[in-house]
Amino acid sequence: TSVVNQVVGVPRADGKVVWMQVNSHALGLNSAGKPVAVVVTFADVTRLKRIETELRKSESHLQSMTMQFQGLLEAIPDQIMVLDKEMRMVWLNRNPDYEQLSYDRTMRTPCYEMPEVDCGPASGNQEPLCESCPIKKTFASGRTEESQLSLADGRTLALRAFPIFDEQGEVVNVIEVVQDISVSLKQRAQSMRTGQLAALGELAAGVAHEINNPINGVINYA
Repeated sequence: TSVVNQVVGVPRADGKVVWMQVNSHALGLNSAGKPVAVVVTFADVTRLKRIETELRKSESHLQSMTMQFQGLLEAIPDQIMVLDKEMRMVWLNRNPDYEQLSYDRTMRTPCYEMPEVDCGPASGNQEPLCESCPIKKTFASGRTEESQLSLADGRTLALRAFPIFDEQGEVVNVIEVVQDISVSLKQRAQSMRTGQLAALGELAAGVAHEINNPINGVINYA
């Protein structure tokens, strides 16, 4: 039986291993069915073996880094998605706050078909091409674009779009980060209200002080 591309490690006197690729074929058979002769060829594949080992190590390292990066993205509380020029989602992180987005992430679903989205063809709001969408603006400008989206339930979302370029400098994908800023906006409004009330209190105290001075004089003269 022929042996094809069998890789064999041959130790040298200095302890290093030379990797040989061996092929052997029988040259004719005798009456007993045994080979009359065998042709064997050798090829030194030590360099290729070393490259293969380095590639395996690199692949293992990349897989580890990919898993760590994936875990990092999955842990981010904001919604992160990667979209193509047709506004279809290429990738979407899992987020416990967005359980309604638990569909198959390998399906390139248009972003305007996501739950609670009120834009594009799904909304019928006379903007079928999503002209006000930061994603489309980023595809056109190649720069980071931002906007806010108010939902029917009273929440406000901050949308930020970042471009991804290819080797020719063309925008091939866009990363969109969606953050619920409803609480921060309420806190900011409450803080401004508190500041306004404090300023009004200081003004009222100052006015009362300025009024009390002449009134005290009138009372004394009276």
